[in-house]
Amino acid sequence: KQGLSFGAVWLLHQLSKRYGIDKALGNTQEGKRVLWMVISALIGSASRLSIARLAKTHAACDILGLESFCEDDLYKDLEWLEKRQGKIELQLFNNHYTDKVPSLFLYDVTSSYFEGNQNELAEYVYNRDGKKGKKQIVIGLLADENGRPISCEVFTGNTQDTQTFENQVNKVANRFGIKTVTFVGDRGMIKSLQIEKISSEHFHYITAITKPQILKMLDEGQLQYELFDKNLAEVELEDARYILKKNPVREKEIHFNKLSKYDSVMAFCNKKNLYLKEHVKANPEKAKKQLADKIKRLKLESWLFVEEKERTLTVNKDEGKMKEDSLLDGCYV
Repeated sequence: KQGLSFGAVWLLHQLSKRYGIDKALGNTQEGKRVLWMVISALIGSASRLSIARLAKTHAACDILGLESFCEDDLYKDLEWLEKRQGKIELQLFNNHYTDKVPSLFLYDVTSSYFEGNQNELAEYVYNRDGKKGKKQIVIGLLADENGRPISCEVFTGNTQDTQTFENQVNKVANRFGIKTVTFVGDRGMIKSLQIEKISSEHFHYITAITKPQILKMLDEGQLQYELFDKNLAEVELEDARYILKKNPVREKEIHFNKLSKYDSVMAFCNKKNLYLKEHVKANPEKAKKQLADKIKRLKLESWLFVEEKERTLTVNKDEGKMKEDSLLDGCYV
């Protein structure tokens, strides 16, 4: 007769003690079942039903001190967990950072879509996964400078990335009580309103500025193109430090991408010309508009334009505009 599997549960239980997870979840049956959900996910079972079944083949009840349970109990435990999330995150934070609390925080968001629609946070909106007609939720993850998760938060599916940011500032200031903070986020995350909120807490931030912002600073003489050619350049203006760098690998990638898009446009142009030649009643203006729409969709309209003459479409390239458009390829500030 095969006994209950012991090793994996025992090992993961010891690790949960080392990292303070079992202490943060507590000694109640709800807390122990949540710990079993964590351990089960690491062993390889994620659904509530498979987690309940896994306990019948592993020594979960013996090692964790669990009473008999079913998948319905686990669904109730998720509600129990949600109500205590802040307290649990704080306890895990204090348990890990005993000597020195972090001062640099990384933050970003992602999303998850649903096949059904019975979810109070799910909304129809632009879908990051390209799943049209599906509801989604937005998930924000706050981590320390080493990428260690500190807090996770779920928002309604139609929440913009920037709208989730203020919660993180308040969380770091109030829940974790940290006074010296630098937030790191991408250019779509930390904008003027977010900077204002960060400044009100006397926090700092690191982000990238957009291409239009770089062009404006170049036009005003605050930055110079030559600085991008250096290994690393730094410019101080008012209360901000600007670090300038060109990534040659990224520059080549962007250039290759533009050429690939150009080839796609030319192939589409040839296809339309062949159609116009074979169909004498076809409208050349309609074909011209379709080709122009494709150029706009590929964001090449600044240096590519379409002409139509005697039912033949021609794509013209403005080399000067293309060079101007490529000036900041691979450049970051």
